[in-house]
Amino acid sequence: MVVQTIHGEFEWRLLDVQRQAYLRIVTAVEEGRANGTRTVVLVKGGPGTGKSVLALQLLAHGASKHWRVVHATGSQAFQTNLQGKTLAFSADLHKRLQGVRFKKELPVDQLFCTFSDVAKAGSREADVLDLVVADEAHRLWDFRRLKYPNGKIRHLSETPMIEEVIRASRVTAFFLDDNQAVRAGEIGHSLVVRDAAKRLGVRLVELELDLQFRCGGSESYVRWVDALMGFRPHADLAWKDSGAYSLGVEQDMARMDQRLRARRNQGYRCRLVAGYCWPWSEPLGPDRLVHDVKDERFGRWSAPWIEKTGQGRKPLENQYYRWANEDRYYEQVGSIYSVQGFEFDYVGVVWGEDLVWRTDRWVANVTKNKDRTFKRDLRQSGEDPVTKLRNIYRVLLTRGMRGTQVFFLDAETRAHVEALLKSQRAMSVA
Repeated sequence: MVVQTIHGEFEWRLLDVQRQAYLRIVTAVEEGRANGTRTVVLVKGGPGTGKSVLALQLLAHGASKHWRVVHATGSQAFQTNLQGKTLAFSADLHKRLQGVRFKKELPVDQLFCTFSDVAKAGSREADVLDLVVADEAHRLWDFRRLKYPNGKIRHLSETPMIEEVIRASRVTAFFLDDNQAVRAGEIGHSLVVRDAAKRLGVRLVELELDLQFRCGGSESYVRWVDALMGFRPHADLAWKDSGAYSLGVEQDMARMDQRLRARRNQGYRCRLVAGYCWPWSEPLGPDRLVHDVKDERFGRWSAPWIEKTGQGRKPLENQYYRWANEDRYYEQVGSIYSVQGFEFDYVGVVWGEDLVWRTDRWVANVTKNKDRTFKRDLRQSGEDPVTKLRNIYRVLLTRGMRGTQVFFLDAETRAHVEALLKSQRAMSVA
């Protein structure tokens, strides 16, 4: 049933270069099962290149072949959404086939897990799995650990997490984007994967996805965003000249909201997302959320963050699943934690003052960021906040399939982006 579920989702079908990578990984698993070989596959790709689509199809294929296979991720929102979509599709399928809603849940907890779960298994026994699909692998941590509410961390192993993950399976496929790690302590990077494979003496296969499925299929737009954020020296405006993608800088928050609502009325999936520059309050009661996202520069417009439903909710009742899939949740603003890994037709981005442009470079102002865990981890790790914040806004700017609207709280940052949109070549300095 899991296989039927995944194959039944149109958005999860493979295309072109994805299928070539798919066949390489399937072959590596078959070799590992037959000959006892171990392989690490590094699959690199920027936003919207189909990493998660490929990962899910590998999971479906492994389940159909009765492989010992799991999908692991470091994103709770992404994991919850996958579980929820699988359950939702299964329920609908059973209803159509049998005329009643089938009550037995899919074994999704056995298929979807965390990096820590896989690492723990690998610390106990080698090759307990045939395939680990490590999606969003840029979110890997340095060591398996226990994190307390007060911020204290206790390491549960002296072995790097990536080594334990690799040890757990005949084939470990790491899907990552080198510029998407958003929290201090997330070490998933191509260099880390290569070094770990070399230390363990495991064969390494590298694949790259470069076909753009998001952002109107425009690689030019993604390159422009990378130039804006300082990840490449320059990029042209071919995406803008051809009309392949729309990016608008909006100076009226209410008007941006109205434009997105008009798109919703036309049948498009739309969401508002923002930098984590406002506190996130507990609900006042059922359907009573605090409008935390507010500022005098917004005029009379304000909105609540995504609602807190609690960590114990089943996937279909969880805040992350509902926000990503139910249209009424447009009224709630998503953050990096609810949107990473997802896409919508049109996205409105509220760019806060935690990352601003000053003269010739990006500057972090962490006092404007209200994510206490993010700031605490930065202090403890000593990592550069500019790097993580650039990654965050890069993700927010690349969630739209057709277009993005942006409202900037900081005037100089807005002027910088508007200038790049008018220039012949987009230049940026890290």
